[in-house]
Amino acid sequence: MYNLAWAEQTAEPARRQIELATIDYPPLLGDGSRQDLMNEVSDAVFNLLNIEVSYKVYPMARIARSVASNTIDGALGSSDWFYQHDLQHAIYFITFHDLQMNLFYLRQRFPQGLKFSRLEDLSDYSIGYLRGGSLLPLFARAKLQPDLVRNLSQNVQKVYAGRNDMFAAVDIGGWATIRQLYPSEVTKFAISQQGILTISSNLILSQRNADLVPLVEQALQALIDSGEYRRIVEKYYPSPLPPYIDNFIQRPVHSFGSENLSWE
Repeated sequence: MYNLAWAEQTAEPARRQIELATIDYPPLLGDGSRQDLMNEVSDAVFNLLNIEVSYKVYPMARIARSVASNTIDGALGSSDWFYQHDLQHAIYFITFHDLQMNLFYLRQRFPQGLKFSRLEDLSDYSIGYLRGGSLLPLFARAKLQPDLVRNLSQNVQKVYAGRNDMFAAVDIGGWATIRQLYPSEVTKFAISQQGILTISSNLILSQRNADLVPLVEQALQALIDSGEYRRIVEKYYPSPLPPYIDNFIQRPVHSFGSENLSWE
């Protein structure tokens, strides 16, 4: 589909294999058995490089230490998982996508809408969230103790049952799970107009795969320049795309990692 000369020059002569750890978080992340946004971008990137990529779901808290210790090739998820454990020095990461975190709630619980200026304003409410999630430092600074569960479905179910007042999730992830669990009752839910945080979703590579970083950068930039990246993203977001995604598409692709990173 792409017919890019640089890809032919940089692709591995023998098909290389790489396994990425991830979490089950539709429609963003999964084990590759269904269509998820980040997996689809990852597949397109590694296809350009003639690299076979597979995915395995792990507990979120285990991923950071496993990649940082070089026992796993890499991960598809968030670099925030590594910053939480002060392991960012041990990995390289390329941003694939920007995401906005919001609060979801039942309309009948907050008929006037959920209004707050700071997270501290929500101290009287119960908030569901994921174990090991990127927002945990933010909640800690606000002196909030969220109800932590294993997966997003549990968060939705607890709010629906009235056991929690709200849950925090990525915008499209929250809506997708609500539609899956309660397809005829989606309108009972609402999302806060105020986002909690805009975060990046990343391809994270262990140090043993550092040679792939510049190649992944070029492949992702090629997808963006060809318009294929936008086509993929538009399958998951309604038109028009949120500003934070348009802004990402307009930025040059670059990676982050060790200060000693050099490709010369």
